[in-house]
Amino acid sequence: MLLIVEDDQAIVDFVEFVASDFFESIHHAKTIAEVEENLHQNKKFRLAIVDLNLNGESGVEVIKLIKDYSPNLPIIVTSGLFEKSFVEKHQGHIGLLEKPFKLGELKKIIQERMISKEKKEKKKEKDQSFKSTDFMKKLTGKG
Repeated sequence: MLLIVEDDQAIVDFVEFVASDFFESIHHAKTIAEVEENLHQNKKFRLAIVDLNLNGESGVEVIKLIKDYSPNLPIIVTSGLFEKSFVEKHQGHIGLLEKPFKLGELKKIIQERMISKEKKEKKKEKDQSFKSTDFMKKLTGKG
C-alpha cells in the first residue's frame, strides 16, 4: 500500500500511473489532516511519497507525523528545490526526488526504497533469529 502526499493532481496521476506496477492499493492525501486520517486507520503502508511544499503546509511536518506513526516506513520526498541543509540532514535516510522527475527516476527510487526496507527487515529477522538461537544454546547448556 502506497501513501502519496501531494497537492498537485497532475503529479498524483503520474505517480499513481508509475506506482501501480509496485502497489495494489494507493492512497492520496493533500493535507496533514488527511495524512493523519490515513495513518489513524492503521493502513499497512509500505512506502510514502511526500511533497515537501504543500499548499500552506509543511512536508517536514508530514514526515515527522509519518515517522511518529511508523518509524520504519520508507519515505520519498519530492520538491522543486531542496535546501542544502535539508539534503544534508536527510540524505541516506529518505529518498530525495527533485521535480520535475521522469518516469525512470521515479521507478528507480521506488525500487531502491523498497529494496532498502526489505534488507533492513531481513537483517532484523536474522538478528532476532540469532538472538533466539543463542538464547536456546545458553538455556540448554550447549553454548
